[in-house]
Amino acid sequence: MSNTISQPLLEPYTLGDLPLRNRIVMAPLTRTRAANFGHVPTNLMREYYEQRTSAGLIISEGTWVSEAGMGWYGAPGIYNSEQGAAWKAITDAVHAKGGRMFVQLWHQGAVSHRSFFRDGRPPLAPSAIDPQQLIHTASGTVMSETPREMTKADIKQAVAD
Repeated sequence: MSNTISQPLLEPYTLGDLPLRNRIVMAPLTRTRAANFGHVPTNLMREYYEQRTSAGLIISEGTWVSEAGMGWYGAPGIYNSEQGAAWKAITDAVHAKGGRMFVQLWHQGAVSHRSFFRDGRPPLAPSAIDPQQLIHTASGTVMSETPREMTKADIKQAVAD
């Protein structure tokens, strides 16, 4: 009889073709640390993810796939080259420490507010129904509003984004 205790959570695991150092998955947590004009990931975000590389897999905070998908103050984007370069610095740091990372792609839909858009337009959503939820904006928390219903072209663009 062996005295060794099995700890499957800490054992290596292969997810598809991706080898992970263990079975621990760090769930997404919005940190509101990209509170800049371009929604560009920051060095503080790089440090945050780099510190958590002992998890088998990190899933990033919600990350905008387009400007039209915004809806949470301080969340980063991944829809332009500056944002992509900043995410590359983060993933390079995570990979350098043996970590693995997935991005959580985000389109906020109706759970947004016109204050996110420079022209004051309402957010886009599949239906023109106000979800009646609190929205975290630069000026504080506000209630959602009725979004503009997406056209088929808007939906195709969101999928492409």
